[in-house]
Amino acid sequence: MPDTSLLVHGEAHEALRALLVTHAGRIRLCYIDPPFNTGQDFDAYADRADHGVWLSCLEERVRAAVQLLCPGAFFVAHLNVVEQSYLKVLLDEIFVRGKARERGIGRR
Repeated sequence: MPDTSLLVHGEAHEALRALLVTHAGRIRLCYIDPPFNTGQDFDAYADRADHGVWLSCLEERVRAAVQLLCPGAFFVAHLNVVEQSYLKVLLDEIFVRGKARERGIGRR
């Protein structure tokens, strides 16, 4: 079987939209690592956004990702507790509440 793995590194929304052309309905795993919106400043970026702006940006990315997923695929978002409950509500809306098989929360 040929290696069909693809790792995309870049701004999530641009990458997801570009992949729609060739990979719609073909992705088995989508992992996103958005800013945690902690309100802190880091060397590479400021991790602070208005909550509504942060949630709208994340919604755009999740909706684009959904179009890429094949039946039975996994969608994984890496977040901390700052915005986690809001993401859960957003995912319930997009993936239809009660239809997701699992929601895992891991801590170090």
